[in-house]
Amino acid sequence: MTKAVDFRKIINEFNSDIEIIKEFDRHILSIVVKDSHIEVICSFWGIITEFMNEGNLEYSDAILKVMQLDNNNDTKRSDVTYFFYDDQPNPQLN
Repeated sequence: MTKAVDFRKIINEFNSDIEIIKEFDRHILSIVVKDSHIEVICSFWGIITEFMNEGNLEYSDAILKVMQLDNNNDTKRSDVTYFFYDDQPNPQLN
């Protein structure tokens, strides 16, 4: 059995001032800790699906919501770079 990794805890230990976008918490697949920043790899399909289900959104609207989430100049997020793993189940969506 695989144990779930608490990526937020690892990131907070690296730098307690860093804040991960709340909506991405459950969909982090891995992190890469570098000297000056952290790279967070998220499940694209997981985030999109959650937005579609929670907000009763169409696929395109959910993608727009993801694009707008990190569109601010919050200094707590400046040390984090988000990458999305393309794990969509339907090849026609890719």
